[in-house]
Amino acid sequence: MGDVHDKLLTPSQAAQWYGVSERTFSRWRRRGLLPRPTVTLPNGKALWSERDLRASLRSHLPEEFTIPARTKTQVAARPGQTA
Repeated sequence: MGDVHDKLLTPSQAAQWYGVSERTFSRWRRRGLLPRPTVTLPNGKALWSERDLRASLRSHLPEEFTIPARTKTQVAARPGQTA
């Protein structure tokens, strides 16, 4: 579970963090491909910590891959373009 300094993400934000649609994120969740929510609110809404999402992603990647920290100024280049 994340600590008090972890940012908690809604399903929409978590999908954006992974770079997928909310529909894909929901499908992954139903299939058990995601970590359990860090927090489930009394109204049933689920929240995930960035730390838990990052740990889950690392567990599915070979050791030689690294996950760079995302920053607000980081812009992904499309094929054939430079950032």
